[in-house]
Order: sequence, then structure tokens, then C-alpha cells
Amino acid sequence: MCSGERLAFMNRSFDNVCLIFALHHMSDPIAAVRECLRVTKKRLIVLEDVYQNALELSLLKLLDYHGNRVISEDMSLPFNFRTETKWKAVFESLDTGSITVENIRPNQWRPSRHRMFVVEKGNE
Repeated sequence: MCSGERLAFMNRSFDNVCLIFALHHMSDPIAAVRECLRVTKKRLIVLEDVYQNALELSLLKLLDYHGNRVISEDMSLPFNFRTETKWKAVFESLDTGSITVENIRPNQWRPSRHRMFVVEKGNE
């Protein structure tokens, strides 16, 4: 198991790196994003739950807790959820190139907001 804050790969090892609904489980998600950017040549693709208000954040925490306790009692649940705007600010602060955002909703009845962030590497 890997926390994501230090990956055992050389710089620019992969064309693309994906983080799929993982950042909110990490104690230092920004360090993990920085590390994923280090090991990718081209782009980082991030899928995350986002929220717009306190009620949605509470609902995300509740769903995440109950959904993940079924998988493992030991799963880290620091609930590091962010708004779409805050995630974009994180990516921009790391001197990335373009950032695109797509709304993804695999189940229209699920009361959560899924976003796909495609972060292109900046010029090096």
C-alpha cells in the first residue's frame, strides 16, 4: 500500500497518471498531486468527488464513511474533500499547464458531484 506522497518511480516514468477517487483519502493530497506530476510526462487525470455547500460536504463524508467501511476497517478517512474551485487552485499553484474539468455522473440518482480534472504538464 502506498500513501501517494512518495512514489517509487523515476521522474517522467509515465505518459499519463490517474488518481481515481483517492485524494480525499490521503493525509496530504497536495503532496500526492505534486508526486504524480513528477512521475508523469504529459498529464495527470484526477477523478474526485466535489461539493458546493456544507450540506453536500456532510453527505459526502457520510457516504464515504459507510461505503468504505464495507471495504476495510483500516481505510484512511481524513475526508479531504474540496470544491471544484479549490481543486483547480491546487493544480494551478503547482505550475501546471492547462486544466480542463468535466462533470461525470455514472449514476444520475447518486447525490454527489463527480469531476474529472485533466491537468496537462506545464513547460519544463
